[in-house]
Amino acid sequence: MSKSLSNNTFFNVLYRFINIAFPLVVSIYVSRVLLVESIGEVSYAQNIASYFVSLAILGLPNYGTKIIAKIKENKEELNKSFSELFICNFITTAVSTLFYISLIAIAFRAENINLYIASGLLIVFNFLNIDWLYQGVEDYQYIALRNIVIKILALSLLFVFVRSSNDFIIYAYISSASTGCNYILNVLHSRKYVSFTFKGINIKRHLLVSLVLGVGVICSTLYSKVDITMIGSMLGKESVAYYTYAHNIITIFVNICTAMTAVFLPRLSFYYSNDKEKFFELVQLGIHSVCLLAFPIIAGCILLAPEAILILYGEGFEPAILAVRMFAIIVFIKSIGDLCCYQVAIASSREKQVTFGFIIGTVVNIVLNIPLIFYFGIYGAVVASVVGEIVIDLFTFVGLRKEDRFLVPIRLTWKPFVAALIMAGLVIIPLITIKNIILRTIVCVLVGVITYFISINLFQDKMVIDVEKKILMKARSIFRKKS
Repeated sequence: MSKSLSNNTFFNVLYRFINIAFPLVVSIYVSRVLLVESIGEVSYAQNIASYFVSLAILGLPNYGTKIIAKIKENKEELNKSFSELFICNFITTAVSTLFYISLIAIAFRAENINLYIASGLLIVFNFLNIDWLYQGVEDYQYIALRNIVIKILALSLLFVFVRSSNDFIIYAYISSASTGCNYILNVLHSRKYVSFTFKGINIKRHLLVSLVLGVGVICSTLYSKVDITMIGSMLGKESVAYYTYAHNIITIFVNICTAMTAVFLPRLSFYYSNDKEKFFELVQLGIHSVCLLAFPIIAGCILLAPEAILILYGEGFEPAILAVRMFAIIVFIKSIGDLCCYQVAIASSREKQVTFGFIIGTVVNIVLNIPLIFYFGIYGAVVASVVGEIVIDLFTFVGLRKEDRFLVPIRLTWKPFVAALIMAGLVIIPLITIKNIILRTIVCVLVGVITYFISINLFQDKMVIDVEKKILMKARSIFRKKS
């Protein structure tokens, strides 16, 4: 464990921040250039392609991370496992690509074919997807820095080539190409860690587990993407744009919350086999981190949804405001589920529990979507998504606790929750008194951050105090060196 958890967390947070900032800047720009209908067309095509991306990756990202983390100190075994996993990825991606080509050749009109080709490049580029290698060896610094360079380049291309609503296909090509460049750089850089080999490889030992996990991933994609597909077919492409943009805002905050705990998987896998006490300590640390971030974010989303939509996307996207507020609870549900259900299940080799959870959640989501979208439009789809997430977490969590009876201590949750309530109460004051939307938003955010920070310190939250002490010690150390 040569790389520190704090260092990994920093670079993973940086990586997630870039992944948040890039689509945010892109969405602000394209919402004013492409307009609602074109955005809906692109979102719908990317949604269709995402099903086949999920089929291509199956369960390799997290399973590959787990395998690499366990044998990264053994060079020979590392080369062998990497080669096996790479071949597995090649096979599943080839199958998925053939299915996608067949679909667009049969189902979509000639005038839309370029858009679906552009979106489908994401599937083709998955041949080179080896992010799991870098996560397994915990090289989050490389992942973050590579991502920054590619995102800046993609953003520059977007500003140059996407100038009107007719450029939506170019936008789709740039989106896919940015992902492809990441994967190409991954392969070129991988020689630092591994060498490809055919000697003694056995892909069967990985393929079966990956297929089991893949069922869960595909079901996860279904329950998270089928709502967009159904909205597009039942309500039209404009409704897809409203729903997608509301969902994107919430996804930004989910990524912020999960960034703190996403680096835990290699350590959880190691501790589960070698030190159960540290395993449970790390789980509780993750729960605490999620609560500290998720509760104030949820309050902020509910209160500032109108300001966020109007500032980011402009007039014409007002239907997304209520969707953002309804979606807000998912910030906590998905973040806590990612740690306590998905990561714990992978680390403890109980992938089937996750798969069954996703299957049940998918069925619930699809069954609810049909009547709820028909009667309540995009808001019905939001309700179905929230219920589906809750079902998945409950089913998986209950199953995992039968063997490992870890708890979610109330003491880790009540302080952030009460601090968030206090924050919300004070944010309402500038929210209803300041007329200018920009000034109102800035003041509300400042009041919220300061109030939450003071409140959580008054409650003497141990994790916050420990982090503050480390920051002060680091600052003093830097100051002494300079003096």
